[in-house]
Amino acid sequence: MMRAEHLAQLDAIDQTYWWHRVRWRAVRRSLHRTARRRAFSGYFDIGSGGGGLPGLLVNDFAFTEIRLFDQHEVQGSKINHPRVTQHAVDLERFQADGLPAPELVTCLDVLEHLRDPAQLLRELRRCAAGRTSTLIVTVPAMRSVWSWWDELAGHHRRYTRRELERLLEDAGWRVVYCRYFFHAAVVPLWLRHRWRAGGGSKRLEFPRLPGWLNGWLERAFWLEYLATDWFPLPFGSSLIAVARVVG
Repeated sequence: MMRAEHLAQLDAIDQTYWWHRVRWRAVRRSLHRTARRRAFSGYFDIGSGGGGLPGLLVNDFAFTEIRLFDQHEVQGSKINHPRVTQHAVDLERFQADGLPAPELVTCLDVLEHLRDPAQLLRELRRCAAGRTSTLIVTVPAMRSVWSWWDELAGHHRRYTRRELERLLEDAGWRVVYCRYFFHAAVVPLWLRHRWRAGGGSKRLEFPRLPGWLNGWLERAFWLEYLATDWFPLPFGSSLIAVARVVG
């Protein structure tokens, strides 16, 4: 479980910080590329925080209702939508009893925090039974960049592409798309984490950036994503996967 001060920082930057904005853009592009639709009858956001991702997606997609799930109290004020329901739940023991089947589920940088992520994925699969549902997942990738940051953030693992695909498939989801992204971040992360491994201040935070640099990083990493979209590279600091269940 992350500390309260880190959760507060994430809530403050989850729609503006370059890393979060590139991730949102990747989710949006994945939906356009695979779902090929603009309207969904129900949307679950797992590990929603303050609702930053749904708050951005509602500008491009229509949802009959939005349900936010997290292990702490969440705030839905970032979402301009008339039907938003907040659920404070234990994601390690997530139960879908009584919930409507969603047409879209997003689960961004959540699975690495769970001791048994397969349980959550199986329960989401069970909830989605009976209709066509799309699941979008992101996770940190590459064990080689594991560091004190992962430990402070409460991560249990980083994934390879095949490990994430197998996890989803074993839980009953059919993977239609899975790729690495944030390719250029791998070497800086590896160098920074090794340089600080021996000491120094280890704080779980995103460094504050001037607006011009934040915007430049967003554009640079988004151009990288677009350039490698159809020819994915076999490395990156994150993974994104789209999976589906039909009926």
